[in-house]
Amino acid sequence: MRPENRCISPSITLEDIYGPNSIYNSRASVSAFEWVFPDLPMLEAFTGNQQTIMGRMPMICNSSVSTPEGLDLLQQAGLQAALRRYTYFSQEDFQKLLAQLLPSPYTFVVQHVYPPAELPAHKYWISPELLSFLNNKAHLTDFVPTEYVARRAVVETATITEKLFPSLPFPWVIKAVSDHSSGAGTAVMICSSADELQAAKEYFHICQQVVVEEFVTVKRNLCVQFATTQQGGIQYLGAAEQVTDGQGHYLGSWLDQDVKPSERMLQVGRHIMEKAVALGYKGVAGFDIVLLSDDRVVVLDLNFRVNGSTAAVLLQRGTMEAYGVSTLLYNSWEWHGAIGRRIALAQQFIQQGYFVPLSFYNAEAGPYPNSASMLVGIVIGQSREEVAARNEQFTKELASAPSIL
Repeated sequence: MRPENRCISPSITLEDIYGPNSIYNSRASVSAFEWVFPDLPMLEAFTGNQQTIMGRMPMICNSSVSTPEGLDLLQQAGLQAALRRYTYFSQEDFQKLLAQLLPSPYTFVVQHVYPPAELPAHKYWISPELLSFLNNKAHLTDFVPTEYVARRAVVETATITEKLFPSLPFPWVIKAVSDHSSGAGTAVMICSSADELQAAKEYFHICQQVVVEEFVTVKRNLCVQFATTQQGGIQYLGAAEQVTDGQGHYLGSWLDQDVKPSERMLQVGRHIMEKAVALGYKGVAGFDIVLLSDDRVVVLDLNFRVNGSTAAVLLQRGTMEAYGVSTLLYNSWEWHGAIGRRIALAQQFIQQGYFVPLSFYNAEAGPYPNSASMLVGIVIGQSREEVAARNEQFTKELASAPSIL
């Protein structure tokens, strides 16, 4: 079957989760995004990452992720892009669009809390105070049972020194404590020396407090995802095995039959979700739950928002059935320069049944034409070895950064 004759549907859409009267806005405010991703072009690129799981729910996105060539890639692979898109070009255009939509009956589903002047509290689908509380790293212990928590302490940023915890050997993991949610690992530093602690102290200077946490040796790192839908009740969505570098930065995710959370992981994940729902949370959440080298299960982070791998998780079954594959690798690629050859290459991999795109950010069509373009998608195959080889080939031919594997 040719890719264009296939049809990939998500197991559940964001419309099913958030209801018919909400609009999805993944873009962070430039006034409150210090721990999201300190890169304005990427702020726009990320607005397209969930467009294949929207259903009929309207979404706000930059025009650079809604270009004809990008939408055509999705169609060629058998995907349906968001049917109702409100697009903007520049930061000024975004502010105008937001102002135009505020009088509408929509409530806004956002990833990150906005300043009240930009998005009033009554326009959120849940209260902004609750969203801030849930995503503040200092509050992890309010939701996670003690036996699933790494050794950690919340301390004043100004007090960070190597003598703070003499019984805790290096490396230490330092995390920002903020009511502004975070993403892409920007709110985390791993420190192995006094000099690196000083660098962390300077890096986190805008935070009054930080979390100091033990560095754990991870055997498996899963993002275990749940949702509370508009009808109520908690639904397990699936899990992705996260690939990270030595500094804990996220580099992609595996999805296959081996990515199966243990019963302990599922129980603690559901426990966290139940506590959040009791406070009034509705929507998607993903919890970074790891299996350590000593077989302990530890919860490292709570993300009460749509996660980077959520689209891949919701499209996993549909992709496997449509293409007859068993292994997926969610990844992204960046490059500078003309897009024509890269589009042709993506089309080639789609036709060969190796690749399913999820979003394409065309920098040339956006407000930052000199920035890197970005393709987000899933490399597919029958085994991790086969998929890793295809990912290596695709990465090399796109002339981007080295393969993650």
